[in-house]
Amino acid sequence: MYLKRDGLMGKLQRATSYVSNDEPGLSISEIDRMTPDNRERHRYQIIYVIRDGEPAEFTKDLGKVSNFSYTNQFCIPSFTEYTVGELMDMAFTIRETPPFDKLELAGVNKVRVT
Repeated sequence: MYLKRDGLMGKLQRATSYVSNDEPGLSISEIDRMTPDNRERHRYQIIYVIRDGEPAEFTKDLGKVSNFSYTNQFCIPSFTEYTVGELMDMAFTIRETPPFDKLELAGVNKVRVT
């Protein structure tokens, strides 16, 4: 476990190099960020767990943003209700589900205005 600087205020965030599928998770998110060398944008999976009574962040590089062009960034809060494994399954489902037509969901394309 190590500490990393978070944000402009200089607050230190506890980080971890591993997570276990059976430990309670605080949240999981998948967001787009610049790579550490600032050359390209990648999608990162960020999982928060509790370590030694403090939130800790695990970050995994999922690859280039262009590989996720049909999937929006997302966050699934858990507050330890779900395990890391369950959160990872949810994230996989969201990531691999094709996008839906929002107009079809709302029924807008089926309404006739006369």
